[in-house]
Amino acid sequence: MSWTLHALDGDSTLLTVNNRLAAELRRRYDDSQAAAGRRVWPSADILPWGAWLRRHYARLFDAGFTERDLLDTTQERLLWQEVIERDNAAGQLLRPAAAAESARGAYALLHDWRLARYPLATLGGEETATFLRWQVAFDAALEARGLLSAAHLPALILVAFEQHALEAPSRLVHSGFDSLSPAQQSLFEHMADIG
Repeated sequence: MSWTLHALDGDSTLLTVNNRLAAELRRRYDDSQAAAGRRVWPSADILPWGAWLRRHYARLFDAGFTERDLLDTTQERLLWQEVIERDNAAGQLLRPAAAAESARGAYALLHDWRLARYPLATLGGEETATFLRWQVAFDAALEARGLLSAAHLPALILVAFEQHALEAPSRLVHSGFDSLSPAQQSLFEHMADIG
């Protein structure tokens, strides 16, 4: 990882898989700067994937590229819970909050891995059918209220890069990802294509 730390400059961004790795790499970067005898230095642009997406969303929102309000994790979980509690076919769940958290995670995976409804509906069982019913209601609630789920951020940001509403960093490095989801891969490939 030291090569990524030494390669960081004002136009470079290092994306990490989570907050813990970002904090550790920031600490290592600062330690290397201090060891080189520097007393002050610019902060390295080291961000976890989710924070990087939210930073670009904020830029797009401020520029008027999107008017949808981004839900934070708690708001999104509460909206899922509302959808689940309104679903009469689901019956009375013992733990709707836990079901909401599971649905939120499944929704994120669905978008990260670009899974289509049709194969899931035909190959999945009763739980899959229930989730897909909840998904329709959740998407309708987002649309009606002008809201955006974090699961939609990679696609939104990809479109923004395609339409030149965002400027890519001159160098983007990622660290700690075991594998890239198709949504991440598309975004990174597009940024590489535009230089």
